[in-house]
Amino acid sequence: MERLCAACRVLIVDDNVDAADLVAELMAFQGYEVAVAHGGEEVVKTAQTFEHQLIFLDLGIRAWTDIKSPRRCARQSGSRRRESSR
Repeated sequence: MERLCAACRVLIVDDNVDAADLVAELMAFQGYEVAVAHGGEEVVKTAQTFEHQLIFLDLGIRAWTDIKSPRRCARQSGSRRRESSR
């Protein structure tokens, strides 16, 4: 498996705990640093504290009635990139 980036930090978001854990184990085995969140505010809090470069995001999470949480995650990630590039 070819690496996506040299020292990637990957946030895995899925309300299916088994699926999220399996993906996390596979990514960690490949040398990625991984954090897992299972929905809602947990995702937003994890995105704020875990400085990720990639997000594997299940858009069908039942706890989300709209797209606000994924957008908040993207904004958190984007604001860190802008701050670090100054």
